[in-house]
Amino acid sequence: MKPGAKPIRRPRFPVERGLFDEIVILAGAAVPGQGSAGRLAMDRGDVGADEADRLAVKAVLTRREFVGGEFHLRMAAYDIPRAEDFRAYRYVPLRYYDVCEASFPADNLQAQSFQYFPEGVAAISAWSILPFKVSVARIPLVVNYPCRAEAQRIAYWFDRPQLAGRDPGTEERVHRFMVASQTESGPACLAQALPAVSMMHTNWREGYPPPPGASCEHDLASGRAMLASGLDAIVHDARETVELAVAANARGDHGTCLLQMAAVRRAFYTSLGSPAVSEGGG
Repeated sequence: MKPGAKPIRRPRFPVERGLFDEIVILAGAAVPGQGSAGRLAMDRGDVGADEADRLAVKAVLTRREFVGGEFHLRMAAYDIPRAEDFRAYRYVPLRYYDVCEASFPADNLQAQSFQYFPEGVAAISAWSILPFKVSVARIPLVVNYPCRAEAQRIAYWFDRPQLAGRDPGTEERVHRFMVASQTESGPACLAQALPAVSMMHTNWREGYPPPPGASCEHDLASGRAMLASGLDAIVHDARETVELAVAANARGDHGTCLLQMAAVRRAFYTSLGSPAVSEGGG
């Protein structure tokens, strides 16, 4: 077993019985610049996640021995010595932190539940690419961030400078966000989205109404995606607000629709837990 992998929890039933009650898949992540190791614990041995062919892994997971079984994916972060520690002959203990665990049935490999561990989340937050700490309860919003839908919304307003103002330097930030929306997801895309969103003046509200003649379609698509990311489980009136926006848009009241969707976005970004997250405008 390579460094960075934790002891494997074996199936409760022996292979000879032809049934696995559960099997644990482990993946590790290290502090950037200090190395990393990912492990897939399957069947009777280990397969390095970085080297494993995805089709081969799926073939193992879908074997008949696993029918009716449940798999658990556990992510673990760990600290290892830095290069300067080795040069100084300085002892640095290895530390491991469980970050999260997902469970899913062997027959369709669709995640059923997630469990996050506060100690592990706190340990990795120090080297997060986000400019704020994310609480355990808000992790689903970050992981499921609707990157493409929000990028398409920003692109709509960016292409219409006569409808929405912007801060100096917005073009570069929006460009980075557009690229990230095609190549990144979750935290990586959110990190690029935050500056672009805050620099575009689309935070419609009382005293700063949306412009006449603007469409609400992209704002609606982004709001629906935010609901799907888990916002309605945190902000209980978010779904009702989206439904009101849909009704307003259907009757041609695009201004009310845009105001409602701006309220949903404020709730989403505020729920991430950062007071620095705010859209410009007015």
